[in-house]
Amino acid sequence: MKIIYTRLRIFDGTGAPPVTGSLVLEDGRIDAVIPEGEPLPEGVRLDGGGAGAAPGFIDAHGHSDLSALAAPECRSKTAQGFTVEVCGNCGLSAFPLTDHNRAHLQELYRQYRVPLDWSGGAEYRERLRRAGTALQLITLCGHNTLRAAVAGYTDRALTGDELRREARLLDEELAEGAAGLSLGLLYVPGIFADNRELRTLFEVTARRGKIVTTHLRSEGNELLESLSEVIALARETGLTKLQISHFKTAGVRNWGKLPAARRLLAEARAAGLTVGLDRYPYLESMTQLSVVAPGDRDDVTLQRELAAPDNFARLVRELEDGNRDWRTVRLVSGGGAAFAPYRGWTFDRIGAARGETPARIVAELLRADAVGATAAFAGMCGENLQRILSDPWCMLGTDESARPESEVFGRSHPRGFGSVPEFLRQLAELGFPEQEAIRRLTGLPGAQFGVPRRLAPGAKADVVCWLHPAATADFVHPHRLSSGFRRLDAHVDG
Repeated sequence: MKIIYTRLRIFDGTGAPPVTGSLVLEDGRIDAVIPEGEPLPEGVRLDGGGAGAAPGFIDAHGHSDLSALAAPECRSKTAQGFTVEVCGNCGLSAFPLTDHNRAHLQELYRQYRVPLDWSGGAEYRERLRRAGTALQLITLCGHNTLRAAVAGYTDRALTGDELRREARLLDEELAEGAAGLSLGLLYVPGIFADNRELRTLFEVTARRGKIVTTHLRSEGNELLESLSEVIALARETGLTKLQISHFKTAGVRNWGKLPAARRLLAEARAAGLTVGLDRYPYLESMTQLSVVAPGDRDDVTLQRELAAPDNFARLVRELEDGNRDWRTVRLVSGGGAAFAPYRGWTFDRIGAARGETPARIVAELLRADAVGATAAFAGMCGENLQRILSDPWCMLGTDESARPESEVFGRSHPRGFGSVPEFLRQLAELGFPEQEAIRRLTGLPGAQFGVPRRLAPGAKADVVCWLHPAATADFVHPHRLSSGFRRLDAHVDG
């Protein structure tokens, strides 16, 4: 049966202006795109009411690797028009798993209650298929997971034999379907990688014609050096595609570095390297609370060490001597029932309410739940956000996992539920036509990650429709669904 959606503004994702007309869907496919005024076939007609319609949106930077198995409806993302997510980012992927990293990652992902009983990416993707997840996940091989599969989480350079095994394992994953390599050079154990190791992995990825995505070593004080590092590696190894994850200038003292960073990107593109960016349209970042703790320990190790009173007291002193402005750090999740009333609060406010220093509150949280404790960090510049969003190579990345409306798997940053409508709103306020925003959500990330996006006869009916989109999530109520979006293929089968 043909389903005919009439009175639509149809965007093809290339940046071309929309065409007013109708979409004809049948048996899960697009049967026809019919401009206004031309005759329509027989079928069930549904009035689109002037809504926009486009290929399903792509989240260019997500973390739904395990949540898509635990809650396959992926409600936070489908409710804002996403049908595809690039996952395995920041060096952390759900594969490859060996005896060196399986137990650690099982603890890291414990809230999802999913047994990590696979080894490679092919097995993992089969698990996704069987789970019937609502998102198409494009899986990157995470360097931190890869390195730990070979050598665990120790602070040292790899031996020659370990590096050869790491390179061979990456090559196998890329050959079997991984979309590329992701780096998380701020985190353990990726932070321990030297130039020799990274060069080897870039060479493997380049030979396979795949992409490298990177959470830079620094997004603040050493932003330019970190950006130069990965650009040089890409150019020297023949890599053709590089993606800079959640591109930002963190910390007031670094806001002025954006022009120099953009010059580095422009020079790399002029030399033939395709460098994309992804960014969420918010001024507070979110990551593990443990990043405030001195030293290079993974969260599992840190939580275990803090059970010792001397280690706990030392961390409190180190945090109190660190001169961090706790007014700029906000608790998002973690700590169990004792800290539940304070989620969404800044740590100076929590400390005042509990009669303790913010540093001690942070140490208590890390002792109780370093693995699950996350925080939002203020320190980004509004004008720089506008400049980054204005870059024609900037696509949307939520930097979040897909979650249900409940907080059963933890608490999200508002970007997990509201990024698309915020992205559309902010690009419109910057003067960009709607078709440019849709290009950044469809055609641009599709080309960067090899995901075809088209509205043409014969294509899969992966179509998103929107009318008056709005985001309502904030840090107090971060799991409020966006409104105004629907997936048009929902009625294809009757």
